[in-house]
Amino acid sequence: MTQKKDAAIYDDAAFFDNYIDLRKAANNYNDLIEQPIVFELLGDLYGKTVMDLGCGYGAMTTKIADSGAKSVLGIDISEKMIEKGIAENSRENVRYQVMPAEQILDVRQTFDLIVSCLAIHYIKDFENLFSNIFSLLNPGGSFVFSMEHPMYTASLYSQQWVTDPVTDKVIGFVTDHYGEEGMRHIRWLGKEVTKYHHKTDTVLNALIHAGFILEKIIEPSPSDALMKAVPKTVHELHRPAYLIVKSKKG
Repeated sequence: MTQKKDAAIYDDAAFFDNYIDLRKAANNYNDLIEQPIVFELLGDLYGKTVMDLGCGYGAMTTKIADSGAKSVLGIDISEKMIEKGIAENSRENVRYQVMPAEQILDVRQTFDLIVSCLAIHYIKDFENLFSNIFSLLNPGGSFVFSMEHPMYTASLYSQQWVTDPVTDKVIGFVTDHYGEEGMRHIRWLGKEVTKYHHKTDTVLNALIHAGFILEKIIEPSPSDALMKAVPKTVHELHRPAYLIVKSKKG
């Protein structure tokens, strides 16, 4: 999910194919770390009305739909993502719609739960986004989201790991310009992608200002079993890739 000016990135055929290949690859971090945590935080889904904001091709959308949700609306700005979702991840209780996050009030429907997976770091104005999400939730409704961790989005330069000069093992991660919020341009999957860096306190305070009650904040660290099975995940001990939050409409 991106702002309108960047929609062509995910609708570019080569970029889209590279992204799908990345998601299908064995041991991708979405499936290993982020998605299981997000899904667990959703709780009991039976009979609930749900919005999946920045749904992509519907991986989480269908998982929610198959877990007893009454209805799920998947929203994404990318036409190619939505087309793939309709073609491969359709359900009777699922509906997809092409729409930027900034326009979600046009949905004119309320929800028991709004979930967003690795999408909101493409959005500049969190205050407005969270306020709109709050207004679309039923009383007591939940907002659960994951985003790239602010330690990860902060840098103005390419990702830099620090290695031990003797063993060549990774011993740290370079975080620069953390306190300088705003636009970031990164090279990813052969294209320049625009994202926005927000400090952790900015993210959490924007939720509080919108009226949300914070229920759970997770900066995932790899388990011993995961580090043994997938050794590269040991890097996450030095810099969590994700910030995952569960909040409730007060």
